[in-house]
Order: sequence, then structure tokens, then C-alpha cells
Amino acid sequence: MTSASAQMVDVQKSPHLGSRELSALILVVAWGFLSYAAATRLFGLGRDYIEYLSFYQAVPVYLSTSTQRFELGFSFAAWLFRYVINVDYPWFAFAIIATSLGIKFFLFWKYLRYPLIGAVYYLVTFYPIHEYTQVRTALGLALGYLALHLAYERRFVRAVIAIAIGATFHASVVILLPMYLAATYGRKSFPALSVVSILILAVGLSDSLRSSAISFFSDINPLLAAYAQNREFNEISIFSLNNIGLLLAIFLGFFAGWQKESRYHSLFFVISIGAILVVIGLSGVPMVAQRVKEVLYVSTIFVAHRSVFSYRNIPAVMMLWLTGGLLFYLNLHSDVLGGY
Repeated sequence: MTSASAQMVDVQKSPHLGSRELSALILVVAWGFLSYAAATRLFGLGRDYIEYLSFYQAVPVYLSTSTQRFELGFSFAAWLFRYVINVDYPWFAFAIIATSLGIKFFLFWKYLRYPLIGAVYYLVTFYPIHEYTQVRTALGLALGYLALHLAYERRFVRAVIAIAIGATFHASVVILLPMYLAATYGRKSFPALSVVSILILAVGLSDSLRSSAISFFSDINPLLAAYAQNREFNEISIFSLNNIGLLLAIFLGFFAGWQKESRYHSLFFVISIGAILVVIGLSGVPMVAQRVKEVLYVSTIFVAHRSVFSYRNIPAVMMLWLTGGLLFYLNLHSDVLGGY
């Protein structure tokens, strides 16, 4: 069987449970409401709203990339909406959030057997910290995971374009590229997967490699230098409750056979493992580790909600949901949601 034929079979193994039209309708309604809610602060002011509002209002008429705090794509989008389209910040936020959530919901609908359950899992686990807080991260992630799915379908040029644009909104999404290569070639070659794992750990454990990596990415994202110096985030530990939950879910997923169920499962399972590796390897730069972990953590949606729930994979799915519920609870008590 050719690789193209194998891909078609793999896709056909994951039909929707229930009506595709009904799933699409529910997702569209949820997309509109939740995009509006995040843009207008319906669930409270949140943690970073004032920061983004101040940035938008202070965008200069003559945009200079050397003086902008955020990445080029986000800065240019803010300038475009501020001076060309000439709208207030909520409209700009709505455009970014709606695009981000729309891409993600489309991916859930197209690739998951349980798109609605996957969407709820996303909303519980990631919506508060992405669409409701770090809007540029939200869009960068959406484009990054769109790129992964395009690469999965072997549309490599479009995938490169998508991830390149995504990186202009949040530089951390570039980690998805080596993770894709590791998952794709590591499935047939364990050494290839090992090399990526060793590199992640080496960057975290070696001061010189860490400094070189930080210097490189700081040219793309000026915030990274502050992150690396721990001015905004003090500690990250593999022994925190949410990381233990993720680690247990990965172990349970391994015993459920996610890593060999299909090429799709293998891809996103390896990326999920990467979320744990960066916590260990980049613990010396906790803010960077947290940001990269958030990028890779989203992959759990795709690996957990792709195939039929069974006695083998239900424990792993339940552990992911319990961990997501914990994160939602923590977000409610840390001003990510709420606050006026």
C-alpha cells in the first residue's frame, strides 16, 4: 500500500460520531459566542487585557519592528486594525480570537471522531489561557496546528507557510516543526526521535546551549529575554499536580497503544511527550518551558479524541480531562477568568 493510500485509510478510520452537520452547527454557534465573549470580556476583565489594550493604543503610526514588544505579525496586525481599518481594540481582539478559534474548531470537526467533546476539552483546558488571555499565542498555535495537519496530508508548502505566519504571532510555535520531524521519522527510526529528545534536554541542562538558543529566539521575540531571566515566572516542576496528571495520561495512552494506532495518533502522541520533555529539559528557564509546554500540550486533544473510546483508552482520556479540570479551577482562582 502506498503512503498516500495509507493516509486515506487512516483518515477514513475516524468518521464523526453522529451528524457532521449538527456538529458543525454547534461548533459555529459556540465559535461566535466564545469569540464575542473573549473580545468583549464577558467573563470578566481577565489577566492580560489591560496590557494588550495599552499595546494596541500605543502602536505608532510608523511601525518599527525594532521597537515593538511583540512579534512582527501581531504588531503589524495591530497597526493594520488601528490605522488602516481604524477600529477600537475589541474589534481587533475579535478578529484575532475568531480566526484562532475558527481554525481550531475546524480542525476538531475535520479530524476528530468526537469533535464536540474535543472542543469542550479545549475550552476547559486552553481557552482561558489562550483566547481569553494570550491572544497572540492563541492565533500562533492555531496556525501551528493547521501546519501540522497540512504536513500530515503532505501539503508541505502550505504547512511551511502556515507555521511561518504562526511564528510571527508567537515564536514558540516553531517547536512544532522539529517535533513533527521527530514524530514522522522517529516512528520508523528510534534514533531520530532520540536526537530531538536529547537536544531538548541538552538545551535545558547546558548553560552555553541555553544562552545560544535564547539569543536566537530573542531576535524573533523580545519578550524571551525577560522570560529566560525568570522575571515573570519563578518555577516549573515535573512534580506539580498538573504535570503529574499529564505524565500519567501519557503513560496510560502508551499502554492503550496510541503510539501505534495510526500515523495520526503517533504524530500527536510524540508531540504530547514533548510537552513533558520540555518541562524537564528547560526547567532552568521556567517561563520558556511553560510557553513551549503550552504549545505542545494542545496535541493531547487530537490524540485523545481521534478514535473510538474503549476500555483501553478511557483511563488516559479521563486523566487528561481531570488535569484539564484542575487547570480550569486554577485559572478561575488566578484572575485568568473573572476580575473587573
